[in-house]
Amino acid sequence: MYASKSTFIDNKTLVVIDPEGEVFKISFLFPLDNDDLGMVATYVANSFDRNYSQDKSLMVYFVFCDVQANLGISFSSWSSDRAEERSRIGARLKEIREKKKMEAKNIARIAGIDPSNLSKIEAGKYSVGLDILSKIANAIGACVDIVEK
Repeated sequence: MYASKSTFIDNKTLVVIDPEGEVFKISFLFPLDNDDLGMVATYVANSFDRNYSQDKSLMVYFVFCDVQANLGISFSSWSSDRAEERSRIGARLKEIREKKKMEAKNIARIAGIDPSNLSKIEAGKYSVGLDILSKIANAIGACVDIVEK
């Protein structure tokens, strides 16, 4: 793992790359003073490292709280390059599980994961590796595949 990196693209928008390489775009509520951009970029990158989590929504929430409490500035929004894909995959897992009338707690047990983590995966909030994704897919009688867009 490496340290997060961040760069302002204008005085309201910061791009942060977390230790896994996920790219987050953070918009601040108000434009920041140009003299403060370097300090804020460094602070936010360090906050991403301090608050790193597989649960990306929770991670950004803690970064938001940290930045607001210690720098007195707020985000107006954030997005990530992987959030949509996590949501799509999680929704598909849930759809297959429910279609087969399988209970989430049983799938979690079979896959060897905590039921609350399965819930976060299905909601698209939790970043999960291929091994865990394959275990969940196998538990619901599916497989992981890569398809062209």
